[in-house]
Amino acid sequence: MAKRSYYEWCQVYDEILDDCEGEVMIAGVLFSPSYILKELDPIAYREGVLAYMDSIEEEDDPESLKEMDAYMLDIIEQTKYDYY
Repeated sequence: MAKRSYYEWCQVYDEILDDCEGEVMIAGVLFSPSYILKELDPIAYREGVLAYMDSIEEEDDPESLKEMDAYMLDIIEQTKYDYY
């Protein structure tokens, strides 16, 4: 199996963030949570992507992916108010 590029990992991570939080409306304009995080705190975004990459086995076992997605959603939910 070919290894994923960093861009591909970002796409997967974006989907997780966006599915967890939903869109955010600011002054009548909708933004995705992944876009907001990338733009406002690119270091936190990169660290999140790297943590996600480290946590997934390279074999991409479907059961491992389901468990990791649930784990990442739980972590995001637990920490989403840490910066307010």
